[in-house]
Amino acid sequence: MGRDGKLSNKPGQCAEPHCATSSGQNSSPITGSITIWRGEPEDLKHVYTGNPKTKFGDDQMDPCPTCALPHNQQIYHEEAIKSQNKITNGGNTTNSTTNQESKKR
Repeated sequence: MGRDGKLSNKPGQCAEPHCATSSGQNSSPITGSITIWRGEPEDLKHVYTGNPKTKFGDDQMDPCPTCALPHNQQIYHEEAIKSQNKITNGGNTTNSTTNQESKKR
């Protein structure tokens, strides 16, 4: 549910999971990300609330409630860093938390 009490987008409907998949297939390191609204300005429902507000444009927004769920953010993160894990772990595609834990042993 969104802040307005209406259902949010279905998982996979937004750009975030598509960007994560694309990033996971690219060997360049991730340096940051922002969410940009591509619709009509008056339809922007998730106005950016970050503090301090970094202005990349008036179309910058918070993720929808579905994409903002910690569980989904973790999935997107793990997908986005797959290529980096292949580089740093000799082809092992486990997530970075697992890789860091194994380095401690």
